[in-house]
Amino acid sequence: MCTLNLDHSYPPSIGYLIKDIDILEVHDFSAIDWENILSQMNHLGRNQWLSRAELNENLLTESFRINLFNKIPMLWEIEKTLRNAALQGYHIIHIRQLGLAGKSADEQAICFYVIALMIGFPLAANKVTGQVVWDIRKQMNNDALYQTFSEGSDEATYHTDTAFYNEPVKYFGLYCRKSASCGGGVNRFCNALALRDKLSREPNTSWMIKLMTERTAIFQVPTSFTKSGGIETIEAKVFGYKTPVRLRLDSIESGFEIKNDLSGIALTTAIREFLRHVDKPDNHIEMQLEEDSAIFVNNHELLHYRSSFIDYQRHLMRIWIKV
Repeated sequence: MCTLNLDHSYPPSIGYLIKDIDILEVHDFSAIDWENILSQMNHLGRNQWLSRAELNENLLTESFRINLFNKIPMLWEIEKTLRNAALQGYHIIHIRQLGLAGKSADEQAICFYVIALMIGFPLAANKVTGQVVWDIRKQMNNDALYQTFSEGSDEATYHTDTAFYNEPVKYFGLYCRKSASCGGGVNRFCNALALRDKLSREPNTSWMIKLMTERTAIFQVPTSFTKSGGIETIEAKVFGYKTPVRLRLDSIESGFEIKNDLSGIALTTAIREFLRHVDKPDNHIEMQLEEDSAIFVNNHELLHYRSSFIDYQRHLMRIWIKV
């Protein structure tokens, strides 16, 4: 279990463990002077107002971050809490209210970006433009060859983000701009490493962990994340050393199919059986993000899931973070 000295931290926070998932709960960021932050950030824009499309990983330097935090000292205090939590490996950092309700999508994206800066270094979601803040909502006119979960409204089965990258991101953040009024879009989280260790000790389940640890998987990269817009694949193990867990079953199935490699059948069978254990109530938690809340998730240890939804106004924003 992670330990973090929260006695004198700002904002008030509490850490707890549930189903092998270490969670840091932060209640309210509404005391932050967001207008001052937006004013400082807008100096970087080409026009009077900075847009989220301009938020790319090359725009904001470390010196700018330090200068911004020096002008708004409260940010240093918040960074101390959030970055320490990330460095200690908390699985979820949950901020219940950011104080951004009613602001424009660009303003919310900019402020969300600033929070991400307190945890680590935001990375590009779009390889072509370098854009950092990625919209998670139903894309009505997307004709990509292979979509990512963030562009659809169907169930997103348990996976890790950027499993198809050579170096998957350590954390990702989600900000809820508009929740699904239909009650869908519910997230689940599972500590895959804890479950791996548990199942590896059981005679009836150790076989699947052995396969997922030793057999190399082939991942297809979703078209939205390729520079060419064509077919790309990478090879990596589901349970590795540098990246403890990387998993996206549909990407692996497509990867083996592209390579016409029948050796993937045994591995995907093992993954399906593992995911059956993941979905048992004792092995995961469920969370419905409320509007104006945010979470930051340890992507090297947790699997996450999203239920389907039919309210296409649902809108979250995501940032990938290097820690």
